[in-house]
Amino acid sequence: MANYRLRLFTVPTLLLFLTFDAPAGNLQGVTSVSLLIEELSSAAVPCGVTSRDISEAFKFSVSDSRLVVAPQTDLDALTYYVNVQTVHQSVRCISYIRMDVYTNQYVSVRPGSPKVYATIVLWGVGSLLGGPSSTHGKQVKDEVEELTKGFVTQWNLDNEPGTR
Repeated sequence: MANYRLRLFTVPTLLLFLTFDAPAGNLQGVTSVSLLIEELSSAAVPCGVTSRDISEAFKFSVSDSRLVVAPQTDLDALTYYVNVQTVHQSVRCISYIRMDVYTNQYVSVRPGSPKVYATIVLWGVGSLLGGPSSTHGKQVKDEVEELTKGFVTQWNLDNEPGTR
């Protein structure tokens, strides 16, 4: 039986954006979101990626908007979910950032069918980036900030007067 070894190779600076756009209007009427940051892996530590930096980047990006950041206990708020998966290899790090705004509710898949509890994603974006471990934490924080600004821009467009 052959032994296989997975090896990651990175270029000096890798910055790749993988994104998709939700249809316009999905965020219409949204007034608040609660931030949920997925627990980071142990590989995030040597890469300088922290939940605190992710939270600060999010809060900074929404601070000038009319959007309310609600506590996680607010059941009326949508969830702003941030998942950062990090791989550390020697002096390099790679992170995939996934951000979604979602709600959970009962829906009927087909008219007349029983209702099921489902997650409804209203907005989402992803980004893959990598670089030296010495600067990776700041790189992730800056990317979370930029992606969140994209969300705020879409939220503003969807909630302009006259769009309802």
